[in-house]
Amino acid sequence: MYKMCIVTGPSCCGKTTFLKQRNHKAISEITRLPTGCPVIPANSFPSKQQQRNEKLKHLDIYVHMFLEHKPHKPRKPWHPKWHRIHAFPAKKRVIVLGVPLIVLQSRIRKRLMKDPRRRTMKGIWCNGFSKNAQDMIGSYKAWIDHLEEQNIPFLFVHCADEGYSVLCRTDFFSMLRQ
Repeated sequence: MYKMCIVTGPSCCGKTTFLKQRNHKAISEITRLPTGCPVIPANSFPSKQQQRNEKLKHLDIYVHMFLEHKPHKPRKPWHPKWHRIHAFPAKKRVIVLGVPLIVLQSRIRKRLMKDPRRRTMKGIWCNGFSKNAQDMIGSYKAWIDHLEEQNIPFLFVHCADEGYSVLCRTDFFSMLRQ
């Protein structure tokens, strides 16, 4: 059976950078996928019919998936196309990326300064998520609970500027609160 590594976390936590480095040995050791595997954004994850047409079942793949959080509209924190990803016939493993709240706030501010259009597109989401540590931690916990219910293995990874480190649950949630 082919493998799927689902890289998740809130906006600005380092998913894109992590996936850009997927051909490095350190990332391959964390994900357990060979170098050179393609990345599919969750937004464009194909339907069952498209999967048959594109022969995706013959690839080890990465999926780039953000955790959602909309304080004005409570819902499950996982991506709207999660059902497609979950139904895909591959051995799944989730990498849960995180950074301390203060780092996340700084990254969000930088992103909003670079692209003011994001303020209207994702402003409520980014700003709401970054202001409330309990909301962020609640979204992570809901996601982890869901993964455990589905028996999908996962790893907690801290995305520090100097590299990546795998953490246990307690250390991961302590790191988020820093």
